Amino acid sequence: RVLQLRLEPSARFTFPADLGARLPLLAAAWSAAGLLVSPERERVRRCAGIDCGWLFLDTTGRRRWCMMASCGNRAKARRFAERRLGTGS
Repeated sequence: RVLQLRLEPSARFTFPADLGARLPLLAAAWSAAGLLVSPERERVRRCAGIDCGWLFLDTTGRRRWCMMASCGNRAKARRFAERRLGTGS
């Protein structure tokens, strides 16, 4: 109900500026709806991190984690520790 159609300079939908704190939520919902009806929806993946559950758009076909700096790093550190403990016994 709050979207506005702008025709100039090119046709596009916009949100009114007076939405205040609702603007980020509505913009995210609009973006998610656009993704769900696009072919890109086939590239949405769930993060392989333990207890993560975030979704991300895998544009390379090789990603496993939402962010390498967090979930990926923890997984690699966990595997490294498992290897060290396994070889020391």
